[in-house]
Amino acid sequence: GPNDTLHVASVTKSVLSALVGIAVDQGYIISIENSVLDFFPEYPLDPSDSKKQEIRIKHLLTMTAPYSYKTEPFQELCLSPDWPMFALDLLDGAGRIGDFKYSTAGAHLLSTIITRSTGKCARKFANEYLFGPIGALILPNYDMTASGFMDFFQGKHVTGWVTDPTGNSTGGWGLTLTPRDMARILSLFE
Repeated sequence: GPNDTLHVASVTKSVLSALVGIAVDQGYIISIENSVLDFFPEYPLDPSDSKKQEIRIKHLLTMTAPYSYKTEPFQELCLSPDWPMFALDLLDGAGRIGDFKYSTAGAHLLSTIITRSTGKCARKFANEYLFGPIGALILPNYDMTASGFMDFFQGKHVTGWVTDPTGNSTGGWGLTLTPRDMARILSLFE
C-alpha cells in the first residue's frame, strides 16, 4: 500500500548522491573534487599506489574509480567488520580512473564520507536535510543483527536504513521508502 515501506535496493545510491550534493551545498564537503583519502587519514596507503590518491568524490559518484574485480565481492563486504576499509582496499591501481565500474563499495565510501564530514550518518543527515523537508517518513536505523539479512532482503516488515558495523548507513542498498516518499524524492528532480 501507499504507506508500506519497501527496500529500494540500489535506488539507495541515487538518494545518497543527492545527499552528497546537499552536503556540498551546506558546506560540509568542500567539493566533489576532494580526494577520497582526505576523509580516511588512518588508511595505510602503500607509497607505490599513488593512483588511490588521485581518486576523487566525483569518481565514486560516477562509478569511475578503478577496481580490478570482475564481480564485486558484495558478500565479503557485508561480512567485513570494517566496511569502509574493505571498500578502500578494493580500489585498485591496476584499473584506470575514468572507466565505468558499477560499485556498491564505492557508494558505501560516499556514505562514510557524509558521516565523517557532517558528524551524522547518512540516515540522520537525510532525515534533517531531505526526508523531513519534503514531508517523507523519518527513518529509524534498521537493526540488521536483530532481524538478519534474509528478513530484510525478503521484505518482511522492513523499515529504516541499514547500518554497517561501524555505524555508517549502507551506501549502495539498505534504504526503505514508501511509494509516496519515492514520488516526493522524484519530484525534486523535475
